[in-house]
Amino acid sequence: MIKSGFIIAAVLFISSNLFSQTSWYRVSDSIPGMTVMSIQFTSANTGYASCSRNTTWPGAFLRTTNAGLNWQAVLYPDYSADDISFLDDNTGYMICWKPGTTKVLKTTNAGIDWFTKDSINMSGFKIKFYDYNTGFVVSKYNVVRKTTDGGNTWVTQTGVLWMEPAALCCLDANTWIVADGGTNLNKTTNGGTNWSVTSYPVFGGGVYEMCFVNSSLGFIGTYEGKIFKSTNAGNNWTQISTIDSVYLQHNMTFVNENTGYVCGRGRYYIFRTTNGGYNWTKQAFGSNVSINYVHFLNSHTGYAGGNDGLIFKTTNGGSVFVGNISTQVPAAYSLSQNYPNPFNPSTNIKFEIPNSSDVKIIVYNLSGKEIETIVNEHLQAGTYQAVWDASKYSSGVYFYRIITPNFSDSRKMILVK
Repeated sequence: MIKSGFIIAAVLFISSNLFSQTSWYRVSDSIPGMTVMSIQFTSANTGYASCSRNTTWPGAFLRTTNAGLNWQAVLYPDYSADDISFLDDNTGYMICWKPGTTKVLKTTNAGIDWFTKDSINMSGFKIKFYDYNTGFVVSKYNVVRKTTDGGNTWVTQTGVLWMEPAALCCLDANTWIVADGGTNLNKTTNGGTNWSVTSYPVFGGGVYEMCFVNSSLGFIGTYEGKIFKSTNAGNNWTQISTIDSVYLQHNMTFVNENTGYVCGRGRYYIFRTTNGGYNWTKQAFGSNVSINYVHFLNSHTGYAGGNDGLIFKTTNGGSVFVGNISTQVPAAYSLSQNYPNPFNPSTNIKFEIPNSSDVKIIVYNLSGKEIETIVNEHLQAGTYQAVWDASKYSSGVYFYRIITPNFSDSRKMILVK
């Protein structure tokens, strides 16, 4: 048994000035050198996160019981905490690993105590449980391990083909899909007794992440920033968009068939779609915050984790957001033309303020009626970017206006659905 008592710290952090109080705000303290690898909430108040460190091999397990306002951090000196899979507020599994050895740990009391349930002489990457009995672990060099008794015993399965698995998805008790990080997908429809391996050259540089909304609808993100969609349980895939040709996607999650998020390690922003992956809007997090993992409970409440063990929260889907994209002091006030324009459903609005100032940006319809305020706060001098999500509005011409004590300006934008 592993006792969770190395270092425990309860943390309460007030939101950073880089983020609008109506969007993403920071809810955890820094753990230098750590990277958040996975986040999972089992209820509105209870959530868990795992962290790893690349230079050495200590990891961290984080827990909150008050909707992310405070986090307890437990540091492990010998192993890196990688993936987690929780079934309820108390019962869950975690992969801890160092080169050549993987441990599958289980807790039944919300992470207070952990028991080793399996040891694999490989580097482990992904773990997922379908129910309290059935779970899979996939790791390097064609290794897949299955349990049907809650982790008490594990069976090595064969017939798979991968070097480093990039994603593990469970469609139902018998149907599982593993992306190998290249152009191959490994699929079983009989609980792992047999696996079929299919190559998809259209994936190009390889699959970085995969997720399924239900047993039929799935999405894939590639190393080249391409987004693919399947509507028949992963048997066929069609490219529907490209986010960024150099955007290395690390994590993807869809709240429903329309709303999804993608983030990439080493990148200081995430992308959001509200039309099923066909269009994406960037949400910046600041030049010193790299976002590695995103998890949403519903279309409004979500969490994002990144470097130094930092975790952020949003309660409005991140749709209203203002980010400081440069701290260099501008020479004058300015309001740029939104981009893209025309747009559907989100667009970016860039503005500059040379002095610390109260700032409002208001959106009006064609008749001049005020319909939404997307920025309303006191900002330091700098260059900012706000995002307007117009999902709930109809096609047409709109105007946006910046108002400060010393400057105002307005521009026209076009929403096309």
